Formats: sequence, C-alpha cells, structure tokens
Amino acid sequence: MQRKEQLAKAIKNIGWGYVMLYFSINIGTIDILPAWWSYLWLFQTGIQEGLAEEEESVRLLKPLSLILGIYNLITWFMTIFGIPSDVFLITEFMSVIALYFHFQLLTNLATIAGKYSCFQEKSLLHLRTIHTILMTILAFTVHFKEIYWLSLGIIIVQIIVMICICVVLRNFKHAIEELPESVFYEQNIEN
Repeated sequence: MQRKEQLAKAIKNIGWGYVMLYFSINIGTIDILPAWWSYLWLFQTGIQEGLAEEEESVRLLKPLSLILGIYNLITWFMTIFGIPSDVFLITEFMSVIALYFHFQLLTNLATIAGKYSCFQEKSLLHLRTIHTILMTILAFTVHFKEIYWLSLGIIIVQIIVMICICVVLRNFKHAIEELPESVFYEQNIEN
C-alpha cells in the first residue's frame, strides 16, 4: 500500500474511532458502539499503520490506547452484568490518561496536516483545545446536574465539538487523498 493510501486509511480509522467514542447506541445496557473497540482497534491500527510513519511521537500513544481500551472493555462488561464500575481514583486516573491521549493525538494529526499544507491543521488545533477544556471540566466531579443551564450548555458545546472533529477528520482524509503522489515522494526524500 502506498504511503498516501496508508495515511488516508489511518485518518479514516481515527475518524471512525471518534465516531464510536462520541455516539452511543444502547440496546438495554449494552453499548453496540463500544469505546473499547475505538481504542483497541481503530486508534491502534490508525497509529500503527499510517500515523507513526508521518509523526514519530504518535507511537507513544499506542500503550495509552491499549490501557484505555482495556479499561473501557472491563467497564463495558461490568455494565452488562450490572456491576458498578465507577471507582473514584481509577475513573479520575483514566480521565487524565484519556485527556492526554486525545490532546496528543489531535496535536499529531494537526502536525501531519501542516506537513502536507492541509487547511485542517488550524481546525484540528482549535478543536483540540476546546475538546481538552471540555474534557477537563467534565473530568471533575462537579455536580453539573444542580446547575441545569450550565450542564445543558456544556453538553451542547460538546456535541458540536464532537461533530466538528469527525467532519474535520473526514475532510482531512479527503485532502490527503487528493494530494499528488509526488508530495509523498518529496517528504520521503526530506526525511
């Protein structure tokens, strides 16, 4: 597979990973779009089979993706069997890992976009920052339910950011596919 196709496929996998993270379809207590699948398969293959060749530092995210995937798999099974899975310190620790993982992944994607002069670079950086702020706010155990308008506002902004990340990644994939093969050849020579 050519480098351009690998990168486009990796971005597609990352995009689908975010779709599965953000959108939940439940049948009873079973989430049929589980987050663990995003971390253990889509993010892992995206990192390994395309992004790592473009941005070396993205390799550091593989173990974090594995940890988040295993954690989400365990909590997914616990939810199915009705076992409480919200252990304060573990949940908070995983929130910190997820915060770093997504911050760095979106940063690496923006760096790759800049490398190929794709206009999605700035969008990815802005969305990364907003996403990080929202994840930080939501990671704290503040009871937003008591402040209805604040929680509603955060949820609306979060939904908009989620949709924007998915759309920008889709557009980034298409931008990579439209680049001439010579651009990738020139990048190989420079590296």
